[in-house]
Amino acid sequence: MRPPDDPQDAPRASPPARPGPIAAWLFFAGGVTLLVAAGLIPASDDLGEARWQRDAVLALERHALERIDRHQRYLDALDRADPPLVRALAASQLGLVDAETDALVHPNGPNDPMLFEAMEPPPVAIPARHRVDSRLQSWATGGRSRLWMLAGGAVLVLLGLLPSATR
Repeated sequence: MRPPDDPQDAPRASPPARPGPIAAWLFFAGGVTLLVAAGLIPASDDLGEARWQRDAVLALERHALERIDRHQRYLDALDRADPPLVRALAASQLGLVDAETDALVHPNGPNDPMLFEAMEPPPVAIPARHRVDSRLQSWATGGRSRLWMLAGGAVLVLLGLLPSATR
């Protein structure tokens, strides 16, 4: 019979339990999710910025085309010697009026620029860019935080792909 403090009789310590295959897949899926988020969110943000800039330029182009169209119609009316236009120009620019018409004194003088300002289309209203403001968005688009996301995702993928430890 052996003495009671013999090390062979002591209960053996079981090896540390390795996470099962489900836990490994969770590490892998979490790592892939972080890597994909760090890649796609900045690209989506850049795409939103490009679309907003495109829409702003298209609105400015429409405004410029409307302005050109209004000026072209004014020039065509001038070439046709449209009677109301000629009378309005003579009254506003030269201070000449018909004998039957009573002249109104313009507060700004005969060279009132309001005649030409009326030809201008209304100013362009470019809406502000809508940005998604979330913590994941700020992490994925930040300089250092994005590097940490990529490193963390790579470590999680590595942990998920490691084979199980055997004794």
